[in-house]
Amino acid sequence: MELGNVALLEFIFLDLFVGLFCNILIVYMSCRAWRRGGQPGPADTILFSLGLCNVLMQSLLICSIVMYFFCFQILISNDFYRLYSGVYIPLCLSSSWMTSWLCIFYCIKITTFQFRFLVWLKSRFSDVLPGLIFMSIVVSFVLIYPITTVLSTGKCSANNTVERSVEFLPLVVPRRFLPIILLWFCIPCLLIFMSLTMTIASLALHVLRMKGSPSFSDSQITAHVSSMKTMASLLVLYVTFYLSQVILLLNMFPFTSGWFWLFLLLHYSFCTLQGIILTLGNPKLYNALLHFYNFIKLEKKKGKGVR
Repeated sequence: MELGNVALLEFIFLDLFVGLFCNILIVYMSCRAWRRGGQPGPADTILFSLGLCNVLMQSLLICSIVMYFFCFQILISNDFYRLYSGVYIPLCLSSSWMTSWLCIFYCIKITTFQFRFLVWLKSRFSDVLPGLIFMSIVVSFVLIYPITTVLSTGKCSANNTVERSVEFLPLVVPRRFLPIILLWFCIPCLLIFMSLTMTIASLALHVLRMKGSPSFSDSQITAHVSSMKTMASLLVLYVTFYLSQVILLLNMFPFTSGWFWLFLLLHYSFCTLQGIILTLGNPKLYNALLHFYNFIKLEKKKGKGVR
């Protein structure tokens, strides 16, 4: 294997393990909040589901890289790719829908608009959320299953002996199915965009109305702006990720192209970047990360003191 490929795989492994840490932290902190508070809040429920989805997706990606070295013939077989994509793609879709529910939660929490539907959603969101998450997962798996039965690696058959090359890794998806996948990806993206737009508009109106008022709170505005930054970052991440998926699925660049590697890196880095955005955008998660970092620093100092 070329030195460049080895360096790339090392970077991907490091990226995946950083992402695993962030997403496991999200799952752990959500479970901890449940254990302490009893009834989980909407944010904890969504973050737990998102973190768990990302952990499963990253575990599958790590598994595929390990198989690249030790079980390459199985990795490039059509049967394995159908099984792999039958789990990975629905998890991707489920993750995008859960992100849209998170952004909608931020939106209804921050906005001051009194539309009838928004008022109803504010009062019922906690009740309907488990059903929304369940339906997102079920529909994603049911929708993708017929598509996975016709997927192929497009490069080899089971009887062929092939060299270990990343050229064999991208899936070949029949183009007639791409609109279905893209539509199911685009709807959550549109919901995120609409939530972000409404939140920005509502916050701007609120600031204009309350400026100069004794009840005007800078700390509250700062918290709302932090939520909007998280929503905007997730929107940019998802748009970039969707574009990279389309380009990889359509095989628009040969594996020797630098663009191919860039989009492949975006593909592998998605869960990591999402975990980082969610961790930095949530005060509880951010404080837990700082606490862990300080703990590691303290342990290192103790280790040096013993020596």
